[in-house]
Amino acid sequence: MELEVTRDLSRTWLHVDMDAFYAAVETKENPSLIKKPMAVGGMSMVSTANYEVCSDINKPNGHFVLPNNRIAVMTFISSLPIRKIGGIGNSARPTLLKLGHPQVRSRKSKSSERTFSATGDEASLYHQIADIAESLSSDVQKEGLCGRTLTLKLKTASFEVRTRAVSLQKYIFSCEDILYHGSKLLQAELPVSLILIDTPLRIP
Repeated sequence: MELEVTRDLSRTWLHVDMDAFYAAVETKENPSLIKKPMAVGGMSMVSTANYEVCSDINKPNGHFVLPNNRIAVMTFISSLPIRKIGGIGNSARPTLLKLGHPQVRSRKSKSSERTFSATGDEASLYHQIADIAESLSSDVQKEGLCGRTLTLKLKTASFEVRTRAVSLQKYIFSCEDILYHGSKLLQAELPVSLILIDTPLRIP
C-alpha cells in the first residue's frame, strides 16, 4: 500500500542492459545493500543496477517498452516468476513452488466473442471487430488488466476454425489498440465468410 501511494509514473526511464560492475562495487563497500534492489547514478541517469527487470525481456537484441501507467506496471509485475521478487531467495522459492505459486499471479486471458449469421461483407466484419474491441477493453480495464498477446479466433461458414495471434512489444488495454491489431489480423484472412469472431487477450 505504501508503494502504491509513493509510486511515480510521470517519468520515462531507458535502461541499457550492461554489467552490474558499479553495483557490485557499492555492495562490496556497503554490505547492507546486499539483496536489496539498488541503482548507481543520479536523478537524470542510472549507470548500473543490481536488478531493472525489463532488460530480461526479449533478450538478447530486442527491446521492451513498459508503459508508465498503473495497469501496465501491475500486469507486468504479476507475470514475473517469483524468483524476480527481491527477498525471495533459494530458501523461500522451493517452498512457494510447492504451494503452487510459480509466478506472482497465474496467467489467464480475457476475451469477447460474437456469433452472427454467415457473412463475408468486410464492412460488417470490421464492425464486429470494433464492437468486440470496445467490450474487451472495458472488461480488462474494469479489472486493471492488460496484455501483450492478442489472438483472433474465427469460425467460417463451413465451420472451419482459424486462429491468428500477434505478440506485441508493449502491453495494451485500450479499445483503439485492440481494434487496430485485431483488424490487422482479420485483414490477413479476408476474403472469408464468417459466423463467429473471438478475440482472447492473454493476461501475463
